[in-house]
Amino acid sequence: MKIRWPILMVLLLTTSLVQAEDRCNELIESEARRLNHTVALIHEGSRARAAHGIELEKPRDEFQAVTDNFRQRMAPCHEAETHRSLSPEALKALYEAAFTTSFYTADPVAADVMLSLSSEQARRDNTRDEPSTPDASHFQQSWWAALDARRFDEAAEFYAQHHEQIDNPLADDHPQRVSETEAHPIRLLQTDHEEAGIRLLKDGVDLTGRWVVASVSTACHFSARALDYIDALDASDYPGERLLLVSGQRGTGRPLTGIADWNREATQAVIAIAWQNAEWPETVAFSATPVFFFLEEGELQDRRRGWPSDEHGAELLKDIRAFLGRD
Repeated sequence: MKIRWPILMVLLLTTSLVQAEDRCNELIESEARRLNHTVALIHEGSRARAAHGIELEKPRDEFQAVTDNFRQRMAPCHEAETHRSLSPEALKALYEAAFTTSFYTADPVAADVMLSLSSEQARRDNTRDEPSTPDASHFQQSWWAALDARRFDEAAEFYAQHHEQIDNPLADDHPQRVSETEAHPIRLLQTDHEEAGIRLLKDGVDLTGRWVVASVSTACHFSARALDYIDALDASDYPGERLLLVSGQRGTGRPLTGIADWNREATQAVIAIAWQNAEWPETVAFSATPVFFFLEEGELQDRRRGWPSDEHGAELLKDIRAFLGRD
């Protein structure tokens, strides 16, 4: 009996897909444990360095091993075609691994996997004889992850499909250009409040000369104290525009509303959001807050961590002004 080539190709592709699906159910659990172990080791190393006053020379890529682990070791399970056959346990474990990767690195591959798994979970919920009430948290987390990964088209499509489960504070789907003519080596996002919601505006910075880049977060108690102190400075004491307050790339997710609310009320200490952390010098990281990076021509000259008191902050601001030539 002869088998026609088209039929043979379909059989081969089907067999390959089934094998990939079976492999994923077996692979995910062990690789998810490996990924969590990688994260634990990174944190353990961070605590040990902090205890001895040691700083990483290139902290920007501290969690790169998490992305590498997810992208390489779990690659067979990234495609949406494999997600339909995942067991409930495997689907949950893969989602948690993708979420962990997105949380630490805003990885676009992890974001895409989260979107796919959320849609697959919704499909399963809707096809049950007695549909369960969807857990809105994973829809929200997946949408945030897409924004953080700068997957704006995918985030807009996902929102259109699952908008009832997502709290969307944005006025539109894509950031707006501030200037089409001025190019910047490092891109930023600024926030603007409108009646329709928060609008993201594209901006940028060129780190030529001397700058102090402060990694800040409105959700961090010590950052909040630093921001309050800096914003309340007299205009004559403020270090100027070369003190750049920045939230990392993940500022467009869960922290976005807090950042936008702060910026709406701030008189001078406005927070920008990094477009991509990888565009910054390797010596600049936004994983801890507050941290002040003293840069000259993009090269790290000094680094100050924390805001233990306003008295300490006053000395720090004095040093910042001196470094920027404001005294």
